[in-house]
Amino acid sequence: MSKTSIHPILNVFLRLTGEWSLVGAPPLTEKQYKELFTTYPAFVDYFPIISYLPDEEVYVFDDYLNVAKIYEINTRYMAAKSEQALDTFNSSIALALNALPTYDSNPYIVQIFATKQPISNIGDYLESKIDSTLLKDKLTQAIVNIIREQSEILTHSRGIFPDSRLQGDIGWRVGEQKVYLIIYQKRTPNEWKKSKKTPSQQITHDLTSFNAAIQSSGIKLTPLLPHDLINWLSPFFGNERKVTPQDIELNRELANTDIGQQIFSEQPRYHHDHKEDTEKGIWQFGSKWSRYITLGGIEKCPRSGAITLGEQQTDGSSMILSASFFEKLPVGSMFTYTLIPQTDSQMKFEMSLVANKAADTVSREAYYANEQANTAYEEMMRNHEKVFYTQLGIYLSADNLETLLNDTETTISEVRSLRLLQVVDPKWDLFPQHSYIKALPCVYDFKNDRNATLRARKTYTSHIASLLPFFGNKSGGVNPCYIMYSRTGEPFYLNPFHHNDKEKVSHEVFFGPSGSGKSATVCYMTLMSMAVNNPRTFLFDYGGSFKLLADFAEAHGKKVKRIKFTRNSKDVIAPFFETKKALLEAEQAKNINEGNFVGNDESEESEEENRTYLGEMEAILRVMITGGNDIENANMTQTELSELNQALVRGLEMSVERGEPHARPIHMADAMAEMADKQREKGMIDTAKSLYEKESALRRWTQGLHGILFNRTASGFDPNYDLTLVEIGNLAQTPDMMAVAGLSAIYNITAMAEELQYSGRSIEIKIDESHLWAKINMLMDGLTVGSKVFRKLETWLCLITQDISDYKGDATKILANAEFWHLMKMSNKEIKQATKILNLDEEVQHLIKFPKKENGRFVEGVTISEKYPDTLVRYVLPPLILALAQTEGKEKKHRKNIMEQLGCTELEAAYHIAKDMTEKYKQFQEM
Repeated sequence: MSKTSIHPILNVFLRLTGEWSLVGAPPLTEKQYKELFTTYPAFVDYFPIISYLPDEEVYVFDDYLNVAKIYEINTRYMAAKSEQALDTFNSSIALALNALPTYDSNPYIVQIFATKQPISNIGDYLESKIDSTLLKDKLTQAIVNIIREQSEILTHSRGIFPDSRLQGDIGWRVGEQKVYLIIYQKRTPNEWKKSKKTPSQQITHDLTSFNAAIQSSGIKLTPLLPHDLINWLSPFFGNERKVTPQDIELNRELANTDIGQQIFSEQPRYHHDHKEDTEKGIWQFGSKWSRYITLGGIEKCPRSGAITLGEQQTDGSSMILSASFFEKLPVGSMFTYTLIPQTDSQMKFEMSLVANKAADTVSREAYYANEQANTAYEEMMRNHEKVFYTQLGIYLSADNLETLLNDTETTISEVRSLRLLQVVDPKWDLFPQHSYIKALPCVYDFKNDRNATLRARKTYTSHIASLLPFFGNKSGGVNPCYIMYSRTGEPFYLNPFHHNDKEKVSHEVFFGPSGSGKSATVCYMTLMSMAVNNPRTFLFDYGGSFKLLADFAEAHGKKVKRIKFTRNSKDVIAPFFETKKALLEAEQAKNINEGNFVGNDESEESEEENRTYLGEMEAILRVMITGGNDIENANMTQTELSELNQALVRGLEMSVERGEPHARPIHMADAMAEMADKQREKGMIDTAKSLYEKESALRRWTQGLHGILFNRTASGFDPNYDLTLVEIGNLAQTPDMMAVAGLSAIYNITAMAEELQYSGRSIEIKIDESHLWAKINMLMDGLTVGSKVFRKLETWLCLITQDISDYKGDATKILANAEFWHLMKMSNKEIKQATKILNLDEEVQHLIKFPKKENGRFVEGVTISEKYPDTLVRYVLPPLILALAQTEGKEKKHRKNIMEQLGCTELEAAYHIAKDMTEKYKQFQEM
């Protein structure tokens, strides 16, 4: 008899007595009436979070009692690290897990979610970080638009080009891997009454040790705010609208609006009408289709970083880093970890129980269970290993059912090919809906799992640590200038000239062997810094590598000065430009000798960071006299150096006496001749002869090309120019001229920097093919001293070279002054040279074996800095930057053909080449 059926005799009696009408349905009973108003839980009712307490940094559950801590995890960069480094980090994570609070009843629940999310337009982000005074600058606007256009291509769901590490035609794309941590505990009201602390105080107290341990391992925890929580979860459940903090404040004023309602704004529909078992457990949230795939236990001991780091393999002298398991998962995947920390006593009790039960039977399964239980017990006793309950799974999300089913097959296949984790095929899953809901944030209930599904498995914390997504691929800061990427497509932002990205200085070394993409990458870095930092830039070019860069900058409003050292050159770099300041130093020395000098102890700057104008000019004078010959320079006696200094001061005085703006080599030669004449008159024939020889050497700098370039008056570098391009290629075969030109240029730039040091605008000096400078020791000595002075003048040096082996002896000192090193792909021989010269540690030696290059797609390198980990980076340059930096013979010929066909300039031809590159990317995306 059903609950609502009426006995026939009672039915007749009530109708005949008039209690009920003679015809029609009988009236409802009181129970039936109440059942009319029975409500069943909606999907959102399973999600307990309703509000946030900002002071306590906790989320409140719908019982208005229990709370949760939710963090975004800034993972530690561990890509391409050595096995020792990975294992050390793994141990530190395991120690942090062991520091989690444990309770026999009402254990804490720890949930970790790793997601693959699209990223906002990088061009928009770049624009938001640029000083507002620069946003109207034409070059800045152009660069922002270039990055914005490229970002649209890079973040396309199809990718920008095929990813050679992945099977099929999957494209490499830019996105973000986000990791979230949730920790909560559920107690009844009666249990909380026994506690001396509020739920917020209790969870904060209990997590003190864990927070300290996790942060000491190099992982940063940032409390997740409500708008970030909503923006993380709501797109997964069909709501693409972004929420701001202001929206959250506005919603607080509305009645009956909680956080869960804002996340699950789309009413879900369970896919009941499935025709195949493979469609079990599927939900639809608006336009999004979703399911949860349950993973079983661990089948073998996992390697460190098994989920988010690729596997390393040796390939000759190079190393290969495969795509990680997480990268192979479909777009929209979310890997979930649920950990239930247990007390040692509870785990030992359960191990003993299993062992005792297994001992009573003789089956192979029982024997194996007994062996496992005893092994685990021994590990806990001997090695202090902890065992937690663990449940793993993967949420999938797609725009349609067909894609979701395909993604399911892909995911199951990838899990099985990993040969590490068991997977429950959805068609055999007995609890698909239950598993989907219980894996949601803050929903999991350990008691329910133990009583109903038994999905959580006992796992060593060291094994859990190996699987966690804390092994990150992302590094860098938040200040975009150099925009690079990890192999997984996460942006790496670095601005060496921003105070938050450097420790002391912004000096850089860029080492890129021939064919490594050096010219294009340096061109990119230069333009990005000009757009973001607006420095006065000095580019020492060799072979016209940056000609089109200068043309592009000039076309976008920058004032460009081009200097070329030829016989017809109108440009002069005066070696003795700072005549007046040098004479003041000489006067100071004279006062010291006369006993009239009063020192100044107020300056706290180190001696090596103070300029000595006479010292700089003496260095140039020595080059002029010795021709840059190291042996002759080293053999100069103290007497000769004294004579040199006297001649220098006298030459400076002569220029003033003759009414000239600064001294020239002619004055130095005349001064030397004057000194020689005096020595001859005194009968010092040998001394006079030596001085006449030096005079003769100096006269060479007043004749021919030497005289044209260095014996004319000059006004120094003009500060009104944004970019000064100095072509030094013609001097490369004449070391003495190269040295004088280099030293004179550096000293002239330093003079400008002193005059403009309070202008708020820095100076960047980039020297291409700097190994040509490194061959000239006297030049490098002056440059090394100059680099130390630069720091207080906000002047930064970047040495660019393709041959690090030319840096020998004292030349290596300048490399030590650099805080940022950019090392491109190199051969094994070059790695050995770089290791010796740059004094690379073992980790960098390991890392430098991984960079690779795919023509027309990307180049890779290693970035080393003080503030950030040594990082394997990928440069995916905008098409226009690539077109501006094409220096190969075939590339130049192609550019010339376009110029002839279209009758356009070389810069316009580069625009056409860039357009063709962009079209090829778009064609791939439309395949």
